[in-house]
Amino acid sequence: MRGLCRYIIFADQTTRRPAFGGLSFFRRYHVTTMATSDPHRTTVLIVDDHRLFRAGVRAVLEEYPEIVIVGEATNGLEAVNHARAFRPRVIVMDVDMPYMDGIQATRLIKQELQHTTIIGLSVNESRTIRDALLEAGAVTYLQKNDVDIDLYRCIQQSLGGQLSAS
Repeated sequence: MRGLCRYIIFADQTTRRPAFGGLSFFRRYHVTTMATSDPHRTTVLIVDDHRLFRAGVRAVLEEYPEIVIVGEATNGLEAVNHARAFRPRVIVMDVDMPYMDGIQATRLIKQELQHTTIIGLSVNESRTIRDALLEAGAVTYLQKNDVDIDLYRCIQQSLGGQLSAS
């Protein structure tokens, strides 16, 4: 297990206070990085600015034993940092978030982590937003109200190469 824990994210570089919940964050980080070493498991990062929605996505995905949630982010900046730290196979990314939207975060993540699969989410049915997200590197785009039905299927299909971006 040596070498799995590569990054520690600090909220304040001057005091070196850990971000995301202090010591509990470090315990979660070590536990989740050890769990991600299993090649038969799919690691997932959930990115949405609404805590209740993140909890719902987590609840849906935790029903499947092969899915391991490695982290959650509340905006695009956190998503980029978490993606670098946790290197998930799949990122479930909201489009409309503060600080950096999901489209820009997707573009930055795909530049560094080309093999990471990003599934975009939005309440908005705009074709323009959908097209921008797909152009940035997401493999597909789901409506938030379809997550409970379609998200697991989309993850499985995208990892199997069966999902088209159209």
